[in-house]
Amino acid sequence: MVNVWRDNGILYLGVDQPITQVTEKYLQGPRFWLNAMNSEMQSWIVTQPSKLYPNYFWFPTDMENTPVTASNGKIITPGTVAINNNSVVFLPEIQDRGMYSTVHLRCFGVCSNYLSFIKRMRNEGEWY
Repeated sequence: MVNVWRDNGILYLGVDQPITQVTEKYLQGPRFWLNAMNSEMQSWIVTQPSKLYPNYFWFPTDMENTPVTASNGKIITPGTVAINNNSVVFLPEIQDRGMYSTVHLRCFGVCSNYLSFIKRMRNEGEWY
C-alpha cells in the first residue's frame, strides 16, 4: 500500500504530506494498493481506466478505523478482524503487537509493515 497525493497535476508519495515525486506509469498495475490522500487525487483517479489503476481506495476521514471498499471490491479492514474472505486486513500490528491474531486469519490479504514475520508465523508456525 502506498499513500498517493496529487498536487497541481503531479503525483507524490508520502504519509503525512506529498514528498517523493513519481510518474503515473510507476503507479500503474496491480502491484500497489493506492490510498488517495487528498481530494485532487481522489477526483483524478476515478476518471482513470480501471485496468491501469485496479486497486485504489481512500478513508472518508483522517481516522483510519472504519472499513472501506476498494475499487476492486475488496474491503480494507483496519485492525485484526477480517469481515469476510474479501477483506484486506490493514496494519494488524497496531492492535496486536505480537500479531498472534494473524496466524489463523482468513482473508484476501494483509497490509502490514511486518509481512515477512507474518508469513513465517503462518507457514512455519514459528513464534519469536
